[in-house]
Formats: sequence, C-alpha cells, structure tokens
Amino acid sequence: MIKTGLTRLLLFFSLLYFSACGIDTIYYLPQVSEGSINTTFNTDATVSLRSLSEVYASGYRIYYRIYISNHDTGAAEILLESQRRDINIYLNNDFTAFYPYTDPISYSSLPDSNTFNNRNYYELELEDADISDEVLSKNGVSFRLSFPLRSGEHPRLVIPDRIGTDGEEYTRYLFRNNASSTTMLPDRYFFYSTDLDVETNHTFSINNDVIRNSAGSDHAYVSMYVVAVGFNMTNFTSIFSKPTHIGIFKLPNMN
Repeated sequence: MIKTGLTRLLLFFSLLYFSACGIDTIYYLPQVSEGSINTTFNTDATVSLRSLSEVYASGYRIYYRIYISNHDTGAAEILLESQRRDINIYLNNDFTAFYPYTDPISYSSLPDSNTFNNRNYYELELEDADISDEVLSKNGVSFRLSFPLRSGEHPRLVIPDRIGTDGEEYTRYLFRNNASSTTMLPDRYFFYSTDLDVETNHTFSINNDVIRNSAGSDHAYVSMYVVAVGFNMTNFTSIFSKPTHIGIFKLPNMN
C-alpha cells in the first residue's frame, strides 16, 4: 500500500512539474491498421474500428471521391497502379498524393483539415442516420460496406451485430455529402448513370465530389479512406490520425 501510494504521489508531482515547465501536450490518435480492413473483390469491405480512449478523440470519419471511367474492371479487386490508371488518371494521382499520409512507417507527412478537402474528398454520410453518432463514434464498431453488382441495388453500410429499429440488422444506404458548397446530381445515392457524368460541372459547383474522365463515361468508382479525428484542446483545432485506405469500389448502375 505504501509503495502504491508513493508511486501515485511521484506521478502527481511529475505531472505538476511538466505542467509548470510549459511542456505542450502531444496530441496523437492511432492510425486504423491495415489489418482491420478486409476487402472482397471491389464490392465489399469489412472495417473494424477500435474504441478510442483519448479524451480529446471524437471518433472517425470516412472520406470519399467518385471517379468516372470508361474502363470495366468487373468485380476484380483494384490494387495496382496500372488498374488505377486504367480507371481514371486522377484516381492514381490522388492515391499517390495520399500515400505519404497513409504509410504507417512514415511520419514525415501528417494530415490536417485541408488534406482531403484540397483534393475534393468529402465525408461519407448515410440516409436517415447521423453517421458520426450511430457508426463512427469513439466507441468503436465493426461494419461492412457493400457495393452490389446488380443495377439499382443500393450501396449500403451494414452492422451485422446490431439490430435496427425495424428488427433487422442495422442497414443504411450510403449517401453522398450534402455540403453547402456543391449540388449533388442526379441524387445523393452512390450509383453510376450518364447523368452523373453529364451534370458534373465544377465551375457551377455541381458534383464537386466527382471527377470526370476525358476518355469516356461508362462506369464509376469510389475511393474511400478512414481516419480517426479529435480536438486539440490547446489551440482549438481539429486533429487527425494518419488515414488508411479502405478500398476502391465499383458503383452499380442506377438502372
């Protein structure tokens, strides 16, 4: 008991010492490990997010961007540079730009609030649900992202071990971000249609989350990253972990 009390007392005075010396708090959030993400072809991914114990952590975010393409990969998993280039050159450019941030053994590049925004990546949303509260909170969760091959079948997020209000497993359709700075056409669902390509016009802030393809338009793909987020209580700014690439998924046709 005396030894335990002495240890606590020493820890208390150590904290007082460092506080008195003005040493800044180091804000750090762990990167989601690559082993926590398992993809199946370019249609499904299972993501396991651990609970965040840091008092300054608020949860997680998923960022996405949609790429128009004339290339059909079928259901093949998209892992190679040549595959990314075949889909859309901007897909490979973005992937390359993000790589220093995602590399788990390098801390020379750390993300901030502009890292994704500057490349027109937007936060994923859900239909009829607050994704931050219901899925991506700091409590942790395991879920599945599903992009069906069948036309007209909605891409969705599923939490297998959670029961929804309808008595079935928790399922919500994926929604494109409803940012005030852009108009989403033809709607907010993750489908490919010729309208998705034709309506995209960044000059008029239409479909800023979509990048067109000069080679043609027959398909669309989405690339997604997950990152832990929090709040710097010293300078009141957002903090981010290193992001992790979830995968590249082919969007089903609208009909």
